Amino acid sequence: SYASIISIKKNRIILTGGVNDDGYPLDDCYEINTMNLNHNMKLKQMTHKRWAHSTIFINPFIYIIGGYEHPNIVKNNQSTLKYCERMNIET
Repeated sequence: SYASIISIKKNRIILTGGVNDDGYPLDDCYEINTMNLNHNMKLKQMTHKRWAHSTIFINPFIYIIGGYEHPNIVKNNQSTLKYCERMNIET
């Protein structure tokens, strides 16, 4: 799915972006509780839809860097995003 996954605290994982089944990029963010997989929470959406990006955690922020915003379809030209987004995981 080309999403980015980052562990922020014990038992907490953040999943950002990726592509859907049709190859189109997503702007979704989810928090996954590894101790209770039935208790996943959708977070605020990213400003840019993206996939194949990097995510880092510097408490209390996650930084979502680069990636691609075009669909993951062979005939498309690939251009990278030059944007970085910052999200506060506590708010």
